[in-house]
Amino acid sequence: MEKSKKYLWVLVLAALSVVALYLIFSDEPNENEVDNEQVSETSDNEEENDSPSKTRKSLNKSSDDIIRTDGSNVLYIGIDNIVYISVPEIDNNDLRVSINRGSISPSDSGKYIIRVLSEGTVTVEVLATLENGTEKLASKDFMVKDLPLPNLYLANQHGGVYSINQIVSSPVLTAEYENIDYDVIYSVIKYKFTYKNNLGEKTSIQGHGNRLNPQIISIIQSSSPGSQFWIENVEVRGPTGNIFVNNIEIQIQ
Repeated sequence: MEKSKKYLWVLVLAALSVVALYLIFSDEPNENEVDNEQVSETSDNEEENDSPSKTRKSLNKSSDDIIRTDGSNVLYIGIDNIVYISVPEIDNNDLRVSINRGSISPSDSGKYIIRVLSEGTVTVEVLATLENGTEKLASKDFMVKDLPLPNLYLANQHGGVYSINQIVSSPVLTAEYENIDYDVIYSVIKYKFTYKNNLGEKTSIQGHGNRLNPQIISIIQSSSPGSQFWIENVEVRGPTGNIFVNNIEIQIQ
């Protein structure tokens, strides 16, 4: 009987040792579970970094990078001024673009058209609608000016020495910009043609439209080498109304 009791106590102690060992090892984290938790945390961090609220902090772009032009920061009255606005990390539909004076409207992707009415300074501002609210991304000032005066051309030449045939074959007056890519059209409305008569006195003929009239062409055809003519008081119609352009002098070779 004594031996049976001792044997029973041995079994109980053995069982308790097994339970104790199980409890100890079950409290230690499983390696797979640790790995899974680390992967989960990494994924969460990546999602946070990809979120719009984090995107702006990682942009580190200046206003000049976001709002760009093909040339200087000058806008001209009466024409379509083109600016480019781009934030690759943010969808265009989430951008809000505004101007404090004038109007701005989207054209092609990333391209905006600005129209302004008066000289001074205007500010273009770019906001983004993000998950955590609206955030200002860029702000840029532009100078607003009147268009410069176009040059006057006769027979596609800006004054100077002409042959009689050159003028007679193309007696057309145009007002254009030289070496400047402005999408602007001017129409010549009227002009004054001045020449010296047989007595050496200056005489003027009023012309209308963009062509030299028959009387003027006849005078040029009968001129001799070295004769001088002037086209003056030239009024043209442009995008902002009627203006006067500079005169040109013509010399027959």
